[in-house]
Amino acid sequence: MEMEQTIQEFPAQHAVTGKHPQERFEVVNDKFLRVNLDEAMPMVRIRMGSMVAFTGDINFEREKILEHGFKHGSGADAGDEEGRNVTLLRLRGGSKTLLVKSDDLLAFEPSITHKIKVVKKIVGVASFGLFTLQLEGQGVVAILTHGRPVVLPVVPGLPPVFADPQAIVSWSGNLEAEIHFDVSLRTFAGRSSEESMHVHFTPSAGPGFVVIQPFEEIPVL
Repeated sequence: MEMEQTIQEFPAQHAVTGKHPQERFEVVNDKFLRVNLDEAMPMVRIRMGSMVAFTGDINFEREKILEHGFKHGSGADAGDEEGRNVTLLRLRGGSKTLLVKSDDLLAFEPSITHKIKVVKKIVGVASFGLFTLQLEGQGVVAILTHGRPVVLPVVPGLPPVFADPQAIVSWSGNLEAEIHFDVSLRTFAGRSSEESMHVHFTPSAGPGFVVIQPFEEIPVL
């Protein structure tokens, strides 16, 4: 049982002061992303409806893909209406391309370019989501997951990697993804054809990884 707190103790324990931020992106209690804007990073791209509070003078501009961003000011906090966990990934060095399902992308630094990626071998699979964004460059990306994510390495010479389309969150850009149907699994488990469908990941330019969550998302069409 959680202990009760006085009105003096509660703010002291839960306050987010941000007086001297060490990083541009900070995760607060796994559920909030704090973005610290300054002259070096005066703006950030973030999904519509996720900003819950801010300090300072911040302007908002709507964009076509992420719907809007905000810029200028001292700081802002973003969250998710479903209370999902926030995870930060840094693109740099040899891992400078990341694909993220649109519903699972929260924010990213302006140094990263973005575009809609059509995964030809998955087109038409409703359970995979509406579209995928390809992020490229160097900087920090914030993704959302139901619970703590798990990373599956995809390495040449190791056993193949298959994942439930509804549990996939993100994967590195050097992987090939295609739909795989397992008739034997459907027969053994008594599942429908959709539930026996998985995404097969294979390395196309060296080792990569797939990020999955302990939850099956049903996209809203």
